[in-house]
Amino acid sequence: MKILFLFTAGLMFLCTSTDGSASMRYVNARAVPSTDHYLDVVPIEEALTSSVMCVKLCATDVRCLSINYHKNKTCQLLDTFYCKDDTYVLKPKSGFKYMDVDFNRSPDVSI
Repeated sequence: MKILFLFTAGLMFLCTSTDGSASMRYVNARAVPSTDHYLDVVPIEEALTSSVMCVKLCATDVRCLSINYHKNKTCQLLDTFYCKDDTYVLKPKSGFKYMDVDFNRSPDVSI
C-alpha cells in the first residue's frame, strides 16, 4: 500500500462549446512533496512549456492522468499514475516534479 502526502494546486479553465455556451472546469494537480523524482513510464506526449500550460495540456488530453515536469520546461503527459498499483516507481532525477492530475473532483459549473 502506498501512502502519500500531497500538495494540491487548483486551476480553473473557461470552456466554450460549439453552441456558444460556457462552463468552468476545475482541475487539481497534486505534487508529491519529494523533489527531484519522476514516474518511470513512457510519456504519451512531450512538450516544452510552463508548468501551468503543462497541466492545461493534460486537461485537454483524455488519456492524461499525471505529469512529469522538469525545471527546464519539459512537460511529459502520462497515461497512468503512481498509486495505480505497485508496478510504478518514482525514481530520483534532478529537476523533476511528478504530479497526479484529478479532473473529476469538482463538477463543471455552468456560467
